[in-house]
Order: sequence, then structure tokens, then C-alpha cells
Amino acid sequence: MIRNGLRKAKHFLQDIGTKGYVLMLHRVSEIDMNGIFMNENMKVSPDFLEQFILKYKDIYDFIPSTEINNRLKYGKNNRKFIVFTMDDGYLDNYTTALPIFSKYAVPFTIFIATDFPNLNCFLWWHILGDMILKNDSIQISDGTVFPCPDLYSKNHVFEKLRLKVLGLSQNDLITEFKKLFNISLPDLRSLNEKYCMNWKNVETISKNPLVTIGAHTAHHCNLRTLKTEYDVLNEIERGSLELKNHLKDYMPFVFAYPFGSPLEIGKRELAVARKIGFKNAFLGCGRGVKTYSDAFAIPRIAFTEHFDFSVLK
Repeated sequence: MIRNGLRKAKHFLQDIGTKGYVLMLHRVSEIDMNGIFMNENMKVSPDFLEQFILKYKDIYDFIPSTEINNRLKYGKNNRKFIVFTMDDGYLDNYTTALPIFSKYAVPFTIFIATDFPNLNCFLWWHILGDMILKNDSIQISDGTVFPCPDLYSKNHVFEKLRLKVLGLSQNDLITEFKKLFNISLPDLRSLNEKYCMNWKNVETISKNPLVTIGAHTAHHCNLRTLKTEYDVLNEIERGSLELKNHLKDYMPFVFAYPFGSPLEIGKRELAVARKIGFKNAFLGCGRGVKTYSDAFAIPRIAFTEHFDFSVLK
């Protein structure tokens, strides 16, 4: 009870001056209670999303990500706003999320890492999750063994090994990943076809007036591990250029940093996003949006099946 009270007090202080909230989703799909929590936590179920929209559509203004700046600078409406954003380019954004958002005329943004529709993204978090679920222990290249006989320990081990993968060289991540775990990889294209939108899907969904397509780099890598500012610039611009080449009306207005926590984003990455000329750049953590000065570090709240509705005040 004391902890809950302290949490609410902290949230109250954090929310002073908040004009709205940006919600970060990845997938809309049924939850597998026996899956790896961090991967399943990237989802909301279709029913949960629909019920959320119904609960809040008359309380908040649902606006596109491209309207945030105007709302912060000129908005006189006392109602707060909610922006829905979806990261990466998962297939269920097209098959499942789009019909729900369309049903209620709710705008949303998809930040696309172009390796997703190219069907050559290294979906290592899915590979790692499957590997842990299928084994009672994982041994890495230095000989360390991580026992994981039950679901609780599997989730704990996934969190530890995820951090190790994020710390690997992003320039040749597949090779580094294989070395770390001493494994052969599954067919990556088949895995991409299972999880990712292809370019035809992206082109179709981009024509919907409710949808904003945002940039999310080319390879969805940890930008902070890249050696130089030029490497960061090239990784972001390459993704944006590919979106331009495939989408007739694409404009590079909005961008989301992959992963998006302080472990992956620093002053250098913020400066590069500003230099490229996006109007807004979005983090993967935080709470409410307060001022226009946050334009290149807009906070987002992870929107999951376990979303705490008390966050929205």
C-alpha cells in the first residue's frame, strides 16, 4: 500500500504540465502466456486495444504524431491528447491493428525499420526467446551457463542475455550473435515472412489517411554502439532514403530511435536526428509530453496488455 501510494505521488508530480501522451506499441496479437515475457510484452491483444479506444475516445483527442508540435505550440484545447505509435513494421500492424484503428477512425504512426519490409531483419529477440524456451540451460562462448528449467528462470535469463546482445558490435551482429551462442541460425527470411510486413503491405497501409509512416533506421540496431557520428547519420538516413524510394508520398517528418532508452540513446544520437531535419524524434521510454523543447526526445509510454490506466490523468 505504501509503495503504491509513493508510485501515485511520483506520477502526480511527473504529470504536472503534461499536454498529452504518446503510446508505444509494437504488435497487436493474442498473448501467449507461456512465451518470453519481454517478447509477449511487445503485444496488446486486439480486444484490449479496442476496449482502450472505446474507454478513452471521448476523454482524450486522438491525434497523429505529425500534429504534436502544433498542439504544443498553439493548441488552446484543454483536453489532453493521445498519439498511438507502433515500432518496427510487424505484419500484424497491417492484418490486425489497421482494421481496429480504421473502425474508430483513430490515426496512428508506424515507425518502420526498412530491414523489416526487405525481409532481412535480424530478429534476434525472437531467435533468443525460442532458444531459451526450447532448452533448460544456455551456455555462451566464455563457458558461462545460464540454467533456465522453468518459465520464471527463462524470463530472467532472457533479460540478462538481451543486454549482452545489445552490447555486441552492430556492424556484424549476426556473426557476433552466432559466436556468442555458438549456434547456427534458422532461416532468417522465413522468420521475417512470419513476422514482418513486406513492401506491398507497407505501400498499401501508407495510402490510408489514418496512417503516418515514420523512420526507424535501416537495421534496427543499437545506435549508441556505432563508432562515429557518421555511422549513426548513415544508419538513419539509409532507412529514410529507402522509405522514400518505395513510398510515393513519404516525407521524413517523424523518427523513432530503436530501443530508445538511455542505454541506446545519448546526446550524439539526439543531435544527429536534429541535424537530419525531422520535425520530431521519439524515445522508447518516459511519461507525458509537456513542452515543444522535447521535439527530438519525445517520451513514450509502453502500451502493453498490462498497461496501468492510472498513468493517464
